Amino acid sequence: MKQQRYLLDTCICAYILRGKYNLIGCTAVAEDMVMVTQNVKDFKNIKGIRIENWIPEKL
Repeated sequence: MKQQRYLLDTCICAYILRGKYNLIGCTAVAEDMVMVTQNVKDFKNIKGIRIENWIPEKL
């Protein structure tokens, strides 16, 4: 089974590093990676992209 790889958007990194919660989507598709971002609306129109939002809607 192929190991899943992830590409983190900067908002995810800031959320993790500071307790807070662009345009690298094509890299995620080209490298067969999951795009992790809270900013789903800016990436959802990229053909073939897989997106995950790791930031809960309400804390």
